[in-house]
Amino acid sequence: MSAGSAGALAGRVAQPLARVMTGVRRWLRRQEPATRALMDRPSL
Repeated sequence: MSAGSAGALAGRVAQPLARVMTGVRRWLRRQEPATRALMDRPSL
């Protein structure tokens, strides 16, 4: 795999992944305030 196709693949995957992550964060925030503190900490 060339670097160009890897970058294109990463770009194509990153957008839906970011959307999923925001959805998960929103859901966790509704579930439990303690989880919000865990998610807001920039560990990843």
